[in-house]
Amino acid sequence: MSEHTPGPWAIEEDHDDMDGTVMIHGAADAPGLVPVALVYTADAFPCIEDEDREAADTMCKADARLIAAAPDLFHELQWTASALASLVKAGKIGEHAVITIDGVRESIGEILDAADRALGKAKGDVE
Repeated sequence: MSEHTPGPWAIEEDHDDMDGTVMIHGAADAPGLVPVALVYTADAFPCIEDEDREAADTMCKADARLIAAAPDLFHELQWTASALASLVKAGKIGEHAVITIDGVRESIGEILDAADRALGKAKGDVE
């Protein structure tokens, strides 16, 4: 079990009338409304040039959505890595079998190692 705030996480734009912010908070049924992160949009930075404002705002809001999706991504990566490892252990697929996705070739073992590193980073086990 991870120590992070339980998901799903939700997004609230202009939190508490703070223009230029996006609040990410924990599940409504978590103890209290747990704030997870506050992302500042372009509106919070008057130094951003007008011609860059729309692109910067789009990027900030996309970052907030990615942060809000973190518990779901974490859970699904755990499940997928576990299922893949179970297939290897059962002899249904070899650890050295190679998969090519979008032109990138990786073995099942490399994929499982990458998943372990990502999960370890999320748990604080790996920097």
